[in-house]
Amino acid sequence: MNTVEYRALNIGIDDLSVYESKAIVDALSLNKNIFQFRMQLDAISNECFEIIMKSLRTNRFIKKLTFYDTPDGYLIPVAASIVADVLLVNKKIEALSLWFTTINDNDFKIITEALKRNRTVAELWILENPHLAVQSAVYLSDLIKSTTTLKDLTTGNNFVDNESTVLIASALKSNQSIKTMKMTGGKMSDEFANALGQMLEQNKTIQELSLYRNQLTDISAKALAKGMRSNSTLKEFWIGGNQFTETSEGGRSLMEAAKAKGVKINWW
Repeated sequence: MNTVEYRALNIGIDDLSVYESKAIVDALSLNKNIFQFRMQLDAISNECFEIIMKSLRTNRFIKKLTFYDTPDGYLIPVAASIVADVLLVNKKIEALSLWFTTINDNDFKIITEALKRNRTVAELWILENPHLAVQSAVYLSDLIKSTTTLKDLTTGNNFVDNESTVLIASALKSNQSIKTMKMTGGKMSDEFANALGQMLEQNKTIQELSLYRNQLTDISAKALAKGMRSNSTLKEFWIGGNQFTETSEGGRSLMEAAKAKGVKINWW
């Protein structure tokens, strides 16, 4: 079913026909009120995907582009080269979300290379994509190092682990554009706690940070507290769902640092 809500077009018909795809393209070409385009499908042919996506190259009204499905589905395919082409040509898209898709490391490389050249996408969400591995974290860290456009970056559950954390945290040390960074629901643990603390010490841009629902303990909390004391920009920190509490030793250290720096901590 195709539904329009909150000025969004949600494409939810599996196995779209070419005729239906062209009808969607025609509708988009005439509509000036839709600014979110969402594709929520278990399956779509490459032909139909290309028909729809090519129309977005010149669309002047769509600002948010989302591909997503459910844990039982996983959208197939998200043709990375076609998405990259849209990102390189369209000058209006400001947000890209990839949720529950089957993109792999090579796909992600193609998309991040396009984002390096894009000057409008300020918000990027990469969540629940099971085929992304540490190599994708390398591509993401390269993007973080080079971007001056991204302002809001969210990753979750796909490559939020220790090795990926080091890569991303290292890239964030010198980034001067990202104000909101969320790395949630992953396997991040104390093994690389210092990388997080050092990132906070050196980053001069992030205002909101979320490490919600990882595997961090008091050890990481202390490292984060140390980094926070040297940070001058952080305003809000989401840290709930880890393996320490507000009253544990590390939690208290974090609370003291937050109080001293005027940072709001959310434990939920």
